[in-house]
Amino acid sequence: MKSPIEHAQRHEAMAHSEAVRMQAAEEYVLGELSPVLREEYEEHFFACVACALEVKAAAAFVDNACDVLRQRPDVHGQ
Repeated sequence: MKSPIEHAQRHEAMAHSEAVRMQAAEEYVLGELSPVLREEYEEHFFACVACALEVKAAAAFVDNACDVLRQRPDVHGQ
């Protein structure tokens, strides 16, 4: 397992096992990856069908959650 500093020094594609371990798809969709990790994850998921599907599913979940929360009735009667 590489530290973020090691990633920053090497700028290589992220390994699939590392992407899964760090829940990179979710972090990516939420914008919580550092610029270096985001770049490395993008290099990986553009070539990895499983991770591309994870990104798609995470993005759909976020979109749907936002829609549900916008439509939620006001529980305080205001």
